[in-house]
Amino acid sequence: MDQVDLHDNGQVLWGQDLSGLALRPSLTAIRSDMQLHSLPYWADKTQLFSSRLPADESEFKEYVRCLLYPARLIFTWQSGRLGGNDEAVAYLEQMVPSDVRLDMIRAALRCRHAELADAELSHYRSALVSQYLATLQLLGLETAEPTLVLENVA
Repeated sequence: MDQVDLHDNGQVLWGQDLSGLALRPSLTAIRSDMQLHSLPYWADKTQLFSSRLPADESEFKEYVRCLLYPARLIFTWQSGRLGGNDEAVAYLEQMVPSDVRLDMIRAALRCRHAELADAELSHYRSALVSQYLATLQLLGLETAEPTLVLENVA
């Protein structure tokens, strides 16, 4: 993902042009990296926050990120590009996926923009696992590892 970011957004501030040094990864390589890093991270956070509320401000930021992850993952998985939250959510809104809950994602984005109180996101905890599974299905990854333990989800 760093190579994608360097290729798409990098600027040389000093020294030589880096365009020939870092080839842009293929969509297959990007997806492989996401399966190794992004999806397990999101699975862990989904597992954590579906069982309890964030303990502090730092964890709350992770919770909001967990709510935004479907937009970011779907955007990058399909486009091969890295984008900000606004761009990823706009992309998802144009797609209008049937099983991915846009209301959760929009609320998290509104919270990021300080347009919605933190407390208004707590009720989405109960839908985290279904959102995770719906996103995997949309990406064609129904059997992606690691799988979430679905018991004891409030």
